Amino acid sequence: MAEVYETLYPLERDFFNSLDSELAKVDQFFVARERDALHNVSALREQMRELKHHRKVFHVGTSPHEARLSNKRTLPGIQRRAKSTYKSRDDRRSCKVRTACEASAAEK
Repeated sequence: MAEVYETLYPLERDFFNSLDSELAKVDQFFVARERDALHNVSALREQMRELKHHRKVFHVGTSPHEARLSNKRTLPGIQRRAKSTYKSRDDRRSCKVRTACEASAAEK
């Protein structure tokens, strides 16, 4: 190849040099895209592993029916947080009494 390159006119050498330079730019572009694609594939594989692990942990020892009802298991936690907003037990009792009184008044 070097032998052929030496026989070219200077203008032809410049042309081939510019072609080599453009080819190098195209090659660098696609190498960068390939690296990005490989990074994305790696991230997606990691997400799939995490999803499989989450599903395995979530569904261990639960039937499909229990899995659907598992969201209801969080309700007592929500209710506890709601009850903790009362300042004291007396406030909670008075609220329950008021609610019971309002309910009985509504029935009349």
